[in-house]
Amino acid sequence: MTARPEVAGATRIETKGGVGDQDIDYLRRKLDKVTHALHDDRFEVDAFLSLHETHDDAHQARVQASLEFHQDVVRAETRAATIPEAVDLLEERLRRQLEQRNDRKRQGRRARAPKGRGWRHGNEPSDRKPYFNRPPEERTLVAHKTFATPEATLDEARWDRYLLDYDFYLFLDAASGSDTVLWGEDKAEQVLRLEDAPEFDVKGAIGWLDALHEPFVFFRDSTTNRGAVVYRRYDGHYGLLTPR
Repeated sequence: MTARPEVAGATRIETKGGVGDQDIDYLRRKLDKVTHALHDDRFEVDAFLSLHETHDDAHQARVQASLEFHQDVVRAETRAATIPEAVDLLEERLRRQLEQRNDRKRQGRRARAPKGRGWRHGNEPSDRKPYFNRPPEERTLVAHKTFATPEATLDEARWDRYLLDYDFYLFLDAASGSDTVLWGEDKAEQVLRLEDAPEFDVKGAIGWLDALHEPFVFFRDSTTNRGAVVYRRYDGHYGLLTPR
């Protein structure tokens, strides 16, 4: 089933899976309550509802929302056994984030979110630092992150990357079953697929990263036959991201 947009004023809702009209209406009512508390009509809300049968029945319903207003962005995602339960959790999380925003506003401008920056898991991020131009002979691999790669469609991966505010996003494409990377913005977005990725060991991938002068390289790890990403850290050293 393809996602279908539902538009209500400044609120856009997309759905996937076994989501009914009553679920959409319930989410819309909850979002209306949250945005009504803003006392301002200059906002936009993007939301996504999905319901799929999974091995974990307690998390088969998924709700995401992004509320943008006055150069601020508040984002939240919840999972539960049913759509109404997930929506209730989402409403609570959005309200809590708005209360925290108001508290920061009362405390002064120094505590406000930086202009043009999003939020990560409801926490205020710091400004991204420029890359430190460390000489190649001083660079070492200082971070190796291994995680359970989330399976997602392209649209779901875009949402996850948007919510997490990642420069690039490594995930398992639900359609192909292959490790895939999303990066770039809007019309410049690129989908990097494993079948098109160069094959290296980690050392070779780091050498390719230095040769290209790019922020990261997506490659097929010759030792695991899985996709991996080697990237430049802001301190000038290297980081490595591999699926478990």
